[in-house]
Amino acid sequence: MIWHTPPQKSFPGVARFVVSPANYLDWRDQNHVFDQIAAIGFRSLTLTGMGQPESVTGAAVSADFFSVLRVRPSAGRGFVADDDQPGRDNVVMVSHEFWQSHFGSDENILGKTIKLDEQSYVVIGVMPPKFEFPSRVQLWMPLAWTDKERGVRGIHDYLVIARLKSGVDKEKAQAEMDAISDNLAHQYPTDDAGWGAAVVPLHESLVGSMRSALLVLLGAVVFVLLIACTNVANLTLAKALGRRKEIASGPRWVRAPGG
Repeated sequence: MIWHTPPQKSFPGVARFVVSPANYLDWRDQNHVFDQIAAIGFRSLTLTGMGQPESVTGAAVSADFFSVLRVRPSAGRGFVADDDQPGRDNVVMVSHEFWQSHFGSDENILGKTIKLDEQSYVVIGVMPPKFEFPSRVQLWMPLAWTDKERGVRGIHDYLVIARLKSGVDKEKAQAEMDAISDNLAHQYPTDDAGWGAAVVPLHESLVGSMRSALLVLLGAVVFVLLIACTNVANLTLAKALGRRKEIASGPRWVRAPGG
């Protein structure tokens, strides 16, 4: 993942920040270290036409999102560049769980329409079981930014993921992103002055915020285990001491005279 690093005087203590559309596009077009780079925006949507209106979680993604992750739909197709253009027909990909729960695993789902926020979307693909990225997302749709949205630089709303080119390590990628950030800060001082970029392994981005909690939990488990071991040791010792007393207070045999 590629995060913004915000100016500390404006965001004290904040190490990572989401990204604006214009900066993402500049990163994508100016870098030489990534095979592909994709943007992700969360969408809270209202599903209608299938019983009671229902709130569902969606993600608006750039066309190469699934390619970056090296994942293919289990049915249908993924997004192509034309899908990501404004004014195109609305298309959507659904999670395996959504396909099962809302369409009863209908094998003829491709080409069917669903209504999201009062707009019709054509289902073009079903993702594999257990694919959940970002977490809890049920639907994926193209970003399809307008020219005005593509020019937004000062509003940060998007996550960015990328895949390193073969032979490029994280340090080289970080150095290039630092150089691009410096250039953007000089070119757009009003919006980009003080803003940098951080290249972070995807796994670290996903679990890094939970690491402290997991370490605390692990410490608690070890502490409980030590208490249990101590209790077992105390019980064993108590039984041993009790047995020793029983042996010590048992009958004493006295040799009879002449015996």
